[in-house]
This record gives sequence, structure tokens and C-alpha cells, in this order.
Amino acid sequence: MTGALLLFVFVFTMHSETQNSDFTLVIKLPIEFKASENISHVGYALHGLRMIGLLFWVIPFLAWIHAKGESGSAASAFPLRLLDIQPASVPGVVVQTIAFLLLIVAPLVSAVHFWQIVEEEGKVCQPDPTIACEGIWSRPVERARFWDHTYRLTDGTTNRGPSYEPFVEPILTLALLAVALGFVILLLREMYRAQKSLKSDLPLIKGECSVYRMLKQPAIVIGLIILITISALIVLCIAHGNIASESNKEAPKVLFWMEVSKQVLQMLSVALVGSIIAGFLKLLFDGIQTRRQVEAARDQFRKDVIAGFIDARYEATARREQFLNSPSGKLGVLYPKVMEDFVVIKEKLSRVWHDVETGKQSLSYAAGVQDNVVEMKKFFEDMLKEYRSIKDQPLPNSLDYFLKLRTFGDFLSEGDRFTSFIERYRRTLGLIRLDLLGNEQLGQRSKP
Repeated sequence: MTGALLLFVFVFTMHSETQNSDFTLVIKLPIEFKASENISHVGYALHGLRMIGLLFWVIPFLAWIHAKGESGSAASAFPLRLLDIQPASVPGVVVQTIAFLLLIVAPLVSAVHFWQIVEEEGKVCQPDPTIACEGIWSRPVERARFWDHTYRLTDGTTNRGPSYEPFVEPILTLALLAVALGFVILLLREMYRAQKSLKSDLPLIKGECSVYRMLKQPAIVIGLIILITISALIVLCIAHGNIASESNKEAPKVLFWMEVSKQVLQMLSVALVGSIIAGFLKLLFDGIQTRRQVEAARDQFRKDVIAGFIDARYEATARREQFLNSPSGKLGVLYPKVMEDFVVIKEKLSRVWHDVETGKQSLSYAAGVQDNVVEMKKFFEDMLKEYRSIKDQPLPNSLDYFLKLRTFGDFLSEGDRFTSFIERYRRTLGLIRLDLLGNEQLGQRSKP
């Protein structure tokens, strides 16, 4: 990816110069890359085409090798990784798409642009102005000088330009571009395979390259920073020794080591500042991820509490419908079974109460929820107390008998106590949904 970024900067610079852009990029390494001021736009196009032809094929080739070992998604098959963003996530897909367009598609588009300039405007000339310039496929020399190395590619206005090998160089360039395009097609096929495998096998875990996993470990990253710093200090010490040992401060040796020192200091500064910024961004991103995970866990807890209430409510009403729709001759036998089911429902509400007590920090209205749970439990406890007071007596199979019972009869006839039970249930769900949906959103929805 570093090579791909450097190639992108180089191609961007060449592309800008062919358009006479007002600004350009400069690659600063221990050896600085800086274009000459006397290069024509045909020369820039030639240099850009050469660089793409010679080196660009390596990028899709390595990306293809990486993609062959991936099966998470099309985005994870592309080797770029930015911080801890998961490639298959929405931000990850955006990042990978932008990277693919800049690092893969842009050089190919620039290659077409460069080729058009070289093929249409390029002229092959020699230092001897008496020899006429010809097209890029021609050799304007005598047969005895077939392998002359004095060819120059210009725009036709001068015979000075970058060296050029007619006929051979354009064929090699087109061949290498064809190879690069082939690797791009193979990369796209592997990305399609990875995406297809994701759809057909969802449990697959998105893979990460070993280098990326390694760089996620803080100790290794800190170790690399220390190693780079020590290496830079050693180079600076060597440079200082060579400069101090030379009396003539204008000597080429002194100038060379001074330039090396400046570049090392520049690279060290960039590395340290970049590490600080990257560390800050990682801490920020990790904080955001942690908050999202905590909120997701809280939402799941709230949903589990809601599920417990819903189960208790509908299990209770299901038993009521079952009792009311049973034949009269079986009511005396069915009544104890309903009470046994109510014991289970009451215990479910008890577990919900303890869950709320344990996870109070996840609910803004935990106290109100617990109060409602206590009242709902009390409704079932009263029916169980009533059952214990009459269980040893002969139970008639008359529905009227059960409707006259104070609590169970109220439950069957949907009386005041049962209505209060339902109201408590609805109120509890409303309190929990305030956290799930948000106070402001729920408030807007409740406005007439």
C-alpha cells in the first residue's frame, strides 16, 4: 500500500504537469524527487507511462495474492486497512471503494491519458537538428546505427527531451499494461468470490492479514516507533561525526551528510507526529466503538426485559382463555393446573425484577419498572393465596363458582384488578421503550 500511494503521488504529479496545473505534489525521501523545469508535457506523459508500465502491475498482483486468502467480503479482499475500521462495515466499504478508485482505477485512466499524448503529439528526434523527427514507432537513423541510444522524445518544437527507444518501448509498455490489466481482472474476480462466499456462508469471519493483526498490538507498534527513533539517532550520530571531521564545510561530503540529516529529521518528525495523530485517532475510534458496544449491550438487555414482560402477560391471558373455553366438567381439575402455571409466571416476573436490579444503569426509570413488577407479582400472589385457602375443599365444575372468587374471578371476568395488571404491563413497556426509542423521539410521537 505504501508503494501504491507513492505511485499515485508520482502519477498525480505527471498528470498535473501534462495539464499545466498550478500546483503539484513533491515526493520527499532521503533522495528527493523533483521534476526538471525544462520537461515538456510530452516528457511528463512519457515518464508517467514508464512508471505505470514498469511498477503498476505489482500493485494489483500483490492485491490479488492477498484477496485469494480472504473470504469475508469484497471490501476485506482489498488489502488496504485504515485504523480499526472493519472493511465489511459501511465506513469500511466507503474507504475501500475510494482506495480502489485512487490506487487501481486512477493509474489506468492516467495511463490512457499519457498514451494519447505520447502517441498523438510525441516525436522521435536526435541531437542532430538536421535529422527530421518522426513518430514514436519510427527509427529516424541509418541501418548501421539501428541500436543508437541518442533518441529523444519531444513535442516536435525542439530536439531536446527524455531518452527514448522507438518501437521497442511502446510495445513493452503496452504489454506491461496488459499484464497489469489482467491482474486487475483477477483481483476483481477474487473480490467477487469473497463477496459471494459472504452471502452463501454468513458465519464466516472476516479475515485480516497477519501484518495488520500484528500492528493492532500496542506493544509492537511502540517497539517499531522506538526502533525507528533509535535508527534515526544512529544515522544522525554518523552524520555528525562525518561533518565534524571535515574542515571544509562546503565539501561534497559535508553537504551530503547535512542533506541526509535534514531528511532523517524530517522523516523522524513526520513519523512521531503521525504516530501521535494515529494514536489519538485510534483512542477516539476505540472510545466510539466502546460506547457503541455498551449501548448495544444495554439495548439488548432492555429487549430481554421487555421479552420477559411480554411472555408473562401473554402466558397469563392464554391460561385465562384456556380455562374459559374448557368444558364445565373439567374446570375443577383444570383450576389447580392453572395455579401451577401461575407459579412459573410469578417466578419469571421475579427474575425480571432481579435483572432490572442488576442492570439499573441500563434503564433510566429502573425504580418505576421495579414498582410495576412488584404490583404485577402481587396480582399472581393474591390468586395463589386464594387457591391455597380453598384447595383442600371439593372444587365444583361450575364456572359461576370460579367467577365469584375474589381474585381469580376478577381475572376471568377482566375486572378492575386484571385491568390494573394490564395497565401496569403497558406502563412498564412504555418506560423501557423510552430508553430504546429515546425520550425526545417518543415525546414527539406522543404529541397529538
